[in-house]
Amino acid sequence: MRQQRGKNPASDSGTTRVLMMGGAISDARARSGAARRVGCRRTGLSALAGLAVLTGLPAGLAAPAMALANEGTLIWNPTKASDTSYQARLGSRIPGYAFASAGVDVGLNAPSKGGRIDVPVKLWGRITTEALQTPAYQLRQDVDLHLDALNGHAMVKVSDRDVEILSGDLTLELTRDVSLRYDGAAAAWQGVDVRQSIRWTVPQQGTSLTAQVGLINNFQRLGGGVTLEQKLGPAISVKGQVGQAAGEDVTASISARYTMRW
Repeated sequence: MRQQRGKNPASDSGTTRVLMMGGAISDARARSGAARRVGCRRTGLSALAGLAVLTGLPAGLAAPAMALANEGTLIWNPTKASDTSYQARLGSRIPGYAFASAGVDVGLNAPSKGGRIDVPVKLWGRITTEALQTPAYQLRQDVDLHLDALNGHAMVKVSDRDVEILSGDLTLELTRDVSLRYDGAAAAWQGVDVRQSIRWTVPQQGTSLTAQVGLINNFQRLGGGVTLEQKLGPAISVKGQVGQAAGEDVTASISARYTMRW
């Protein structure tokens, strides 16, 4: 009599476990590959943002890359000041304390096209001591530190900004900052600068009036001015300024600005 050989339950269970493990490994490899692709895409966009700034491409093209680069704890912010002046701010937010950050500013300046190129390097740090935001009120207080790595010049600035919506037709903004400067060549503190400005804005009409005053070099020099700005449309604005820089003559200017984004 031929004995029928049955299936081993333990063997079937082992085969099932092997198949499940293989599927898990495949899923893990797929997720790892996707993560690598996302990382490469973010790195590529950051590089494109830098190239967009250095080559003069429209800022709108670099905006998605800038948003990705400034996510999380890393800070990467390239800017173009003029046709011959560029700067990149690199840094990181302090882990465990979201209101503190530090890093380095690297510049690229050429007084004229084809001339000598300067590469200023400055260390920076910022601590936000207070931040408050409600539908009708905003408050922010920062302490900034700047150190020139090449000549040893330094500056500590304490700034305060208050924005209050007084009514639907009027917004008031107050800005105050106190700066303490250090001269690396003389190895001594150079002086204290105090600046304050007040700005009234009528959002519905697009009109703003700003008055500012400054006391420079241990209150030895006084400067100030008034600025009136009027928006003529979504992309056009006209601005007129009358003021006197500390120790300089009174100046007046009128300028127009056109902004286009795509």
